[in-house]
Amino acid sequence: MIGGWAGFGMARATIIAASLMPIAAGAAAQDVAMTFDAASRRLETTSPALAAADHAEDAARETAAAVATLRRPVVTASAQYIAYQKTLAVDLTGQKEDARDATQDFLSGIPMTVPPAFQQIASDIVGRIGQALPVYRDPRPAELSLP
Repeated sequence: MIGGWAGFGMARATIIAASLMPIAAGAAAQDVAMTFDAASRRLETTSPALAAADHAEDAARETAAAVATLRRPVVTASAQYIAYQKTLAVDLTGQKEDARDATQDFLSGIPMTVPPAFQQIASDIVGRIGQALPVYRDPRPAELSLP
C-alpha cells in the first residue's frame, strides 16, 4: 500500500478501471459512444463500489482528525450576567390584617368547641399558638419593595 492519502486515490483509480471493463465489454454489443469523462461521471453516480471507497476515504479522514485531538484538555466556560431593571412594590396591608383577623377568630373559637373540663387546656394551647405566630402581630410595614 502506498503511504498517506495517496493510497486511497490509487484504490479509487483501480475501482474505476475495474468498473469500466463491463462497460467496455457491453460496448461491443451496443456501440455506445462515450468519452472517458462521461463514463467516469456515470460510474460515480451508479457504482456502489465507488460510493463505498468514498465513504472509506471520508472515514479515514475523520478518524485521523479524531486521533489528532486525543488527550487534549477539555475546557468549558460559563458566564452569567443578571441585571434587574424594574422595581416591584407590593402592599400587603389588607392581606396581613385579613390573615390576623381570621387567625384570631379561629383561635378564639377553639376553647368553645371542647368539653368544659378541657377548656382551660384548650385556652393554654391557643395562647401558646398565639405566641408562636408573631408575624400577624408584627408592627413592621406591610409593604415589600424590591429595587
